[in-house]
Amino acid sequence: MITILAGTNSYLIRQRVRQIEREYLASHDVLSVIRLEGSECSPSDLSAEISGVSLFAEDKLIFLTSPSENKDLQEAVEKLLAGVDDNSHLVIVEGQLDKRSAYYKMLKKKPGFVEMSDMNEAELKKWVQEYVSTKGGEISPADVGYFLERCGTNQRNLQNEIDKLIAYAPKITRSNIDLLTDPTLTSTIFNLIDEAFSGRIDRALKLYDEQRSQKVEPQAILGMLIWQMHATAMCAAYGGAPASKVASDSGMNPYVVGKAQKIARSMGVNKIREYLQLLRDIDYSAKHKTYNLDDALKLAILKLA
Repeated sequence: MITILAGTNSYLIRQRVRQIEREYLASHDVLSVIRLEGSECSPSDLSAEISGVSLFAEDKLIFLTSPSENKDLQEAVEKLLAGVDDNSHLVIVEGQLDKRSAYYKMLKKKPGFVEMSDMNEAELKKWVQEYVSTKGGEISPADVGYFLERCGTNQRNLQNEIDKLIAYAPKITRSNIDLLTDPTLTSTIFNLIDEAFSGRIDRALKLYDEQRSQKVEPQAILGMLIWQMHATAMCAAYGGAPASKVASDSGMNPYVVGKAQKIARSMGVNKIREYLQLLRDIDYSAKHKTYNLDDALKLAILKLA
């Protein structure tokens, strides 16, 4: 049996790996579980594990992580897969792969291939609500949105934050979210752009000052502004295309695409172009002359409004 797990959603991949191992160990010995790191595993090593006979059990579960990091192994995988018999379960665990590569195209044709992508905004909100409920907690739909705005889209991090919040109080409130979590830079910059363009200058500048008080350097904030505006420009170029298509074509997180599409609709192509030019000028000046980057970025926030 062969299972191939790949994609951008490391949280779902990890959960599936745990499920496979848990189900296997319900009827097998732990000594028949084999773990191989692709970067350190040769084709002959994998072949020996697939064809070898275990002293402890007739069956075996083999986890092979990131064979894509090993060129020799990557080239030999297809041939080696043919040697997996009914007594072995080989689980190949990859992350995000280049969809143009022959390796990806070969894996995708296999019956056991499963691609786990990041969730879009609606899916992520539903997942948060359901996870909170399974942990015995409670959170309102409005506070789910606020929680994601503050903590970002990484499900592994979100799970940790939810566990922490529920340990503090089963009912998750906005005040507890503010008390116990730190805003991610990605979500903060999106909110900063949105606040500034909506004319809420005081709120936008406050978000900027909060990041600086947390020792986030202005160069990092500038880099995030440029990245977010490029994401917004890409969404504007796609017009009214579904977020799923933009995410699939660009490789961006679907949640990020959803946020960028909202900003793109508000700003319009001309304003986006002007603002990217401004950020480029700031970046150039910061690298080539004595420059107060804090003042320049605050001025950029004012101009965005």
